[in-house]
Amino acid sequence: MHNTPFYFAAIIGTLMAVNSYAQTPGGGCAETSPLSGSIQGQTLETSKGCTVMLSPAAGQSPLRRYTFAQRGVIQIFNQYAGNHNGSRSFFVFPRAQIPAINLINDQEMDVVTSAGDVIKFDTSVNPPHIIYDPNASFRLIENPVISTTNNGGVEIMQTTASKTLVLDSGFEMGGAAFTVPTRSSTFHDAFGNHCTLLNNKLFTFANYDADLKFTTDAELFEFLKTACPTLKLP
Repeated sequence: MHNTPFYFAAIIGTLMAVNSYAQTPGGGCAETSPLSGSIQGQTLETSKGCTVMLSPAAGQSPLRRYTFAQRGVIQIFNQYAGNHNGSRSFFVFPRAQIPAINLINDQEMDVVTSAGDVIKFDTSVNPPHIIYDPNASFRLIENPVISTTNNGGVEIMQTTASKTLVLDSGFEMGGAAFTVPTRSSTFHDAFGNHCTLLNNKLFTFANYDADLKFTTDAELFEFLKTACPTLKLP
């Protein structure tokens, strides 16, 4: 498995790679590095778009990092004992805006995803803890246990009020699951419908990276109308 410095560099490389496939929403990326409690936030401008990262300010193992990319990617990176690493990868659509960090106080940060959903983090603990919001139509549900056996420990839950389409690419030790052509990814709408497709139907692959084949949401949704007719698209 990757050692820690190499893997963290690979995170940035992967983020830049997955940022290469979507349309570019208007507006710039204001680079910031807010610190709240035990959590260091960062808004990072890459050559492919804007990315928000949340990391424990103290980097001891085990730890969990969150990234939210302008191009729709939500990734949860876990570092385990012995420098073993894994990541859970989701994509959210539509990709309508630049993700952002809102520093609430020294115990809370909020992140707005590229689909406009708000995720609240309790920053008084390490690793960052997602605050359960019963009124939110889109939620990240976090298992506080950082384990190699719980698929990264984070799942997405939606109500029928949600306007977000989710692509769950799953968990992979030592890399990102969507970069494996023979694996599958599953679309989920807010009404419980789902559709699973091979990654090679959705992504192009080069140099250990992967990009969605569809340069705009409109192209993706047009493809899904035929490939996954049961989905209710945003």
